[in-house]
Amino acid sequence: MANDDVLHILAQFELVITHVFTADNLASADGDRVLMQQHFEQEIQMAFAEWDIDIQFDKKIKHSSAQHHSFLGRLQRDVELQADDIKAVESPSDDLNTNDLMLNQMRSDVDQCCDMIPYETTLVSFRVL
Repeated sequence: MANDDVLHILAQFELVITHVFTADNLASADGDRVLMQQHFEQEIQMAFAEWDIDIQFDKKIKHSSAQHHSFLGRLQRDVELQADDIKAVESPSDDLNTNDLMLNQMRSDVDQCCDMIPYETTLVSFRVL
């Protein structure tokens, strides 16, 4: 019976989205500015959820422009390692290469999701937790 292990990599990122709310946004929220902001947050969260990325609006960060909205996101990716895979690792540098590949893929997932949403985005930071 093989002994299976799972490698978990967790990353966090900060994202700034540029969006100017319009009269149409306010009208679709029945004139309620708080509800308008919540609709925007939910739209962003649902788009990232399709990529298995958790993202939340960060109310603590204030910008000089009302059109910039900060979000904090987290994503975790798991890779199942079989006993044979573990034995095949010949040096610690192989582990680093695997981690780097996974991190690059995670960053790519965030970038692709940013490209798919209809807003200008700036990825401020991306780091391993």
